[in-house]
Amino acid sequence: MITKKKFEIGMLALTMLLIGVVFAASASTNNSEITNSDNMQIPDFGPYVFDDLKEKPNFLLAKGQIPNYTTQAEKQNWIDKLDKTRVLLDKDTNMKRYIYPKGPVIGYAWNNHGYFMIMLYKNMNITDSQIDGIYNVVNKTANKASIQEIPIVFSRDDLFQNEVSGYDSYYRPIIGGIMVTSETGNWGTIGYAAQTSAGTKGYVTAQHLGTYVGYDMYQPTSDAAGSVSAIRAYPKSGYLL
Repeated sequence: MITKKKFEIGMLALTMLLIGVVFAASASTNNSEITNSDNMQIPDFGPYVFDDLKEKPNFLLAKGQIPNYTTQAEKQNWIDKLDKTRVLLDKDTNMKRYIYPKGPVIGYAWNNHGYFMIMLYKNMNITDSQIDGIYNVVNKTANKASIQEIPIVFSRDDLFQNEVSGYDSYYRPIIGGIMVTSETGNWGTIGYAAQTSAGTKGYVTAQHLGTYVGYDMYQPTSDAAGSVSAIRAYPKSGYLL
């Protein structure tokens, strides 16, 4: 059985997996770039995005305003603010009462089409007052990131199941799709093997697992697996409803 604490971290790992990545090498290196990472382009976005999402089967409702940005600089600045909101929200105690199993929230993240996402457990009764309460908490947090009326898409989703045979086993060499733990105890899934433009070999995983260069990583929980040598956003990726 997965403990409630472990389940909550796992859900957030799933929903934020595509926000960005960290490159963990076998030893600390300089902050060199992963090959071709700078070629990623953020798509244009604006208020019309909400209209497109309303046709998706798990769409529930949308609140707030998506700005109409077209230049890469404008879009990147906006995405940075959404990501800052996510980071601040992780530390907001007011949000905890809405996190499953206390509440319906099973995950949250941002999407590269310019909005924030809140995923609600589809088998729970969700009231208008809960929706309003969740929005108010996130919007207040977003104000600290210089966002007013943050655009949020609420969707109904199922619980993430992470009971997979061998997921939390010890692997050497390290392969993709297995458990990795950060130095602060958060855990997630290794993405894939990669190397920097300088030729340093390592692997890619979710950005929230390693927040700065030099951050130690373990596989599965206590055996050294390297440290973060580069942090890069991959805005072309994103969770789509």
